[in-house]
This record gives sequence, C-alpha cells and structure tokens, in this order.
Amino acid sequence: MKHFKELEESQRLCQFLKEKCIEKSERLEELSKEKTRLVMITAHEIKEPLAAIWSNLEIVLKNLVKDDQKKRELIERAYKRTGQLLTLVRDMLELTRIELHPETLTMEIDNLEPIIRDVVDSYRPKAKEQNLSIKLTIEENIPKVKINKQTIRRVLENLISNAIKYNKPNGEVSINVVKKGTNIEVSVKDTGVGIKPEEIDKLFDIFFRGSAAIGTKREGVGLGLSIVKRIIKAHGGDIWVESLPGKGSKFTFSLPVYKGGNYGENINN
Repeated sequence: MKHFKELEESQRLCQFLKEKCIEKSERLEELSKEKTRLVMITAHEIKEPLAAIWSNLEIVLKNLVKDDQKKRELIERAYKRTGQLLTLVRDMLELTRIELHPETLTMEIDNLEPIIRDVVDSYRPKAKEQNLSIKLTIEENIPKVKINKQTIRRVLENLISNAIKYNKPNGEVSINVVKKGTNIEVSVKDTGVGIKPEEIDKLFDIFFRGSAAIGTKREGVGLGLSIVKRIIKAHGGDIWVESLPGKGSKFTFSLPVYKGGNYGENINN
C-alpha cells in the first residue's frame, strides 16, 4: 500500500512538472513571436522614410553639377550606405514574414529546371568578369516540386552570388540538380576560400558573418543565409554545407518531390 501511494505521488509530480515545462515552453514561444512581431513592425516603420531618403539622394545625384566632385563623393557615399540599410530592412521584413507567416507563401506545382537555368544565366556575365566558369548539370526527368518561385529564386541567387563572391581567380562554380529518393537536391559548389569547421554550424544564424567574409571586407550583415534556410524550411526541405578551408564549399538544399496535382495548380495548404 505504501509503495502504491509513493507511486501515485511520483506520477502526480511527473505530471505537474510536465505541465510546467509545457507552460514554460509555450510562454517562450509566445515571447519569441512577440519579439519577431516587434522587429517586423519596427522594420516596416523604418522602410518607407528610408526609401524616400534613398530616392531623394538618387535625384540629387542625377542633377548634381559634375564639376563639384567633393559633393558628389559625399552624396554617393550617403546613397550607397542608405541603399545598404534599405536592403537590410527589407531582409529583416522578409525574415520575420517567413518566420511568422510561412503559410502566406503562394505555392505552385512547377519545374525547377527553367528557374535554375534562368538564374544561372543571369550570373554568367558576373562570373566572366572575375574569370570564373559556371558549370550547370541537371539530371534528366527531374520531377515537379511545390514551390514559391520568387523565394526559391532568391535562394539560388544568394548561393550562386556567394559562390562567385568568395571564389578564387580562374575558379569554377558548379551547380548540380539530382533526384535522391523523395527529394530533389540542388548543390552549388565553388573552388573558393572555404569555411572553417568551427563556423559551419553558425553559418545560418542571424547576423553571423564568417571570417572569410570579414577578412575580405565583403559587404553584408549576415542575413542572407538565415533567410535562405527559413525559405527552404518553409518548403519542407533542408539545407547543409560541406567545406574545406582553402578548397571551397558546397551548399546543398533539398525540396520534396510533389506527389499528384496539375502543373501550375495553386496550393496554399
């Protein structure tokens, strides 16, 4: 009888602790959402006046007398910095929107190949400027996927842009698309500076910038890859990195193959 009572007390204690843990977890989740909402509201309030400043600086630059070089340099610097800040605010808005409302992404059943080819072709001139070659390999009969085309384009643009930016002279950027099991895998590989092993796990953290980015004084604040990860997660996929310092990096993301549905069908569930 004594053991039975002790067992009952233990069960009650376990249940109490479980309920408290759930309560704390729910509260932390709500606080996180509140913080994200605050960031979104703040960024939204900043965006409009910032865009107005940027536009006005652009007008001043266009009408500035060419002989006044000192003024031009100062205004160009302000214009550039304002543009960077505006990009940051827009990135913050996109990041918070995806975190709070991933269901707002309009999905379609579509082929990845035309999107990938279009993005790759748009970066060929930039690669050529830096004496880099771009190689694209797409497996035949790649199945359709359920995607938001605009955000998937952004993922591709970010990864290819980074592969060019952090590459070595006369290097190569390789993009490969294959079907593996129930997923489509897209990899972007470069022959660049690579990433330190201790930095791999932090790459997708908000505002994290690796030593390669800081060392080469590349512009940016470290939001690009965090947005990329959230976009892929919102699509039910995954993203990971393989890298060796001095040898290059390979970023791979997966998207689940869509089962059923017609081409171009609008899916919002």
